[in-house]
Amino acid sequence: MSNQFPSKETVRRLRDQYPEGTRVELISMDDPYSKLKPGDKGTVTHIDDTGTVFCRWDSGSGLGLVYGADHFKKINDAPAQGSSIYETGTDFWRDLKMTSISPDAAYQTGGNYLAAQLQREQPPDEHQFCRELFTAMYEDSVQTTNPAKLVYPYDFQKANDRVETSHYHNSRKTNAECAHAIDDAIHKSCYKPNFFNLDLAVMKIVHDFGFERAGMVLASNIQKRNYDGRFSTANKKWAQGYDVPERAFLGANLDAHPTLLDSFTAKYQTLYTELGAEHFALPGRQESGESIHGYEIVRAVEFNNDRGFVIGLNPDAVNQFVTWQFTTENGARDYYWGNYVDEFPEAALNYTARVIVHMTDEKVKEVRRAFDYEKATEQNYNMIDGVPNNEGVPKPDLTDGATHAEIKELAPETLPENRSVEEKPEAVEPAFPRRLNEAEANFAAWLAVTESSRFKWVEDDIYRLNGRGAMYYTGGEDGIYMRIQQDGTLEAGNYEGAIPHIGEAMFTVALIKQFASFSEAYKAAMESGGKQFLVDMFSTNDRQPLVKIAGKDASEDKPSVLKQIRDAQKAPKQPAKLKPELGRKKDGPEL
Repeated sequence: MSNQFPSKETVRRLRDQYPEGTRVELISMDDPYSKLKPGDKGTVTHIDDTGTVFCRWDSGSGLGLVYGADHFKKINDAPAQGSSIYETGTDFWRDLKMTSISPDAAYQTGGNYLAAQLQREQPPDEHQFCRELFTAMYEDSVQTTNPAKLVYPYDFQKANDRVETSHYHNSRKTNAECAHAIDDAIHKSCYKPNFFNLDLAVMKIVHDFGFERAGMVLASNIQKRNYDGRFSTANKKWAQGYDVPERAFLGANLDAHPTLLDSFTAKYQTLYTELGAEHFALPGRQESGESIHGYEIVRAVEFNNDRGFVIGLNPDAVNQFVTWQFTTENGARDYYWGNYVDEFPEAALNYTARVIVHMTDEKVKEVRRAFDYEKATEQNYNMIDGVPNNEGVPKPDLTDGATHAEIKELAPETLPENRSVEEKPEAVEPAFPRRLNEAEANFAAWLAVTESSRFKWVEDDIYRLNGRGAMYYTGGEDGIYMRIQQDGTLEAGNYEGAIPHIGEAMFTVALIKQFASFSEAYKAAMESGGKQFLVDMFSTNDRQPLVKIAGKDASEDKPSVLKQIRDAQKAPKQPAKLKPELGRKKDGPEL
């Protein structure tokens, strides 16, 4: 929004375009206190010298439209009243970018306009306007990487190995939000009984969450319901082409009717194909022309902190693909921290994960710079080996002039192809214990607690101490839980991924019931948990016991889970002995 008033020429043009009696429709208004909403219609009464367009709104309001801040368009209520101020959605987007206070604000306004059209019957010209607006926004958005729209590509175990579990959980949470948004968009797109604007619903979801996440949410749900005949064979085949990270989409369940989801999925695929979205599936842009040790750089992304990542290809190498990080200085790139793999999909996963982590942790944005390959060839000294001009690493001659045939005859055991697995030296354990990093220490502490509490009801002391009510769960990485709020709401369901503590878990609600008070909700929880719940609760908490069990005070039992975790963290640290399976036992408690 500009703080300057429009020029006299601009005011004159506005008065020519919006004479008294012109009908207009509100697209967006930069006023959080206004009761007007997108889609409201009104009639122009006059335009003052500051360019404010005063209207008599059908809702009764007389609020004016501020030039450069509010957005609206002329509508054709009667054929003789003229056409829209924006002939195409592309024109609207171009004007929106120029008059908005920031690119994010422009995208938000465009998304709000699409949302406002969901519940309206769309004539062909309005539908075309929305499609042009969405296409223009999408083509601009793919020019810069938004980490919030990237899906973390690895499962929990791999994320834990890479010490990236927070990014895994953040992505998993967004997956669940995307599923809820899809259900909501389908519901709101019903403009009259049995008629839906599913095309606009798809555009709104892709605008908010991106093609990749929306596609994976749809595919994961169709994969889980492959038996359902209401999904078409074509959509089932399409869904099988997705390699969904294990458990990352368990909470992203769609509740809309399968017939509507099937149609929504088909329209998603059509939009994906028509816009060529497969070319923008990875962050950054395609490159060519630079070669590092035989690897040609085929894709790169660079950030405003002079760092970035690339994918390299060398068809003649044992590992054909590599992902490098680089630092740019004086227009030249130094490459380091390479990850070499055999297949492109694995290189793409590594590349995407590194981009997500770097952009999120460092709070950086992508920049587009023209890279001078000739300058890089002249000046670049690689951090890989310090060799200038991108030359290959000189290899020492260890043959003493002997030919391959002579070596094969005199010392065949020195050739790589003649060495067997049995001849490789065994790995020697270090004489000193390895120091655990923070993630391993937390995991070891969690194992120490769950060693005795797994599949026994325990209380989350932190939840109670914060005055939020009470929460009980069955211990371990996965299990079931009951949560009682102060207002008497009882919530129950499943949780997963409670590492290093229950606060990191993903909760799936199965039941919500409202009681008159906290006490009644607590009584219902005890009845639902049964005898096992009572035994575990009154024999493991460090509060004053309410009952005695087998003649023994509950206060004599083991301390609370919170105290066990703290004690385990203070104890001498030893390498964690990971168990092969941390999930719920088959004979464990069922909800």
